[in-house]
Amino acid sequence: MPPISLRVRGRRPISVHEARRTVDRVLEEREPELTYDQREAVKYLKKFGRLDEETLERAKERLRTVARDLTANERTIEVLVHRILDVLPSSEEEVKTVLESAGKRLLRRADESVIEEILEVTEEIRDKLEEGSEE
Repeated sequence: MPPISLRVRGRRPISVHEARRTVDRVLEEREPELTYDQREAVKYLKKFGRLDEETLERAKERLRTVARDLTANERTIEVLVHRILDVLPSSEEEVKTVLESAGKRLLRRADESVIEEILEVTEEIRDKLEEGSEE
């Protein structure tokens, strides 16, 4: 069977958790021969993309609400939400780094309550992931 096409089908930000589900579905449907890089990408997604769909959707909604306090730009909100979900910052400094990577204006607009809300969401996600790894 030929390798998977690398053609871009759309441009919208997704988290590593969503990417894993997409890749799992494609691999299940097609059983393609993977190149070395594709196999390594699949390994990465299986290692880091472990969040279940329900938890992911709840976290995205909470993070979107927080991000809307920082910007009205929907594209920026989506990029920021997915960046936070990929990194899962565990400290105030890590949150500030993620915010700055999405735009210095966002970092300037973020007050303590925004940072605390982001940390609360990411802590809940990490707890959920730890529960899942114990089972």
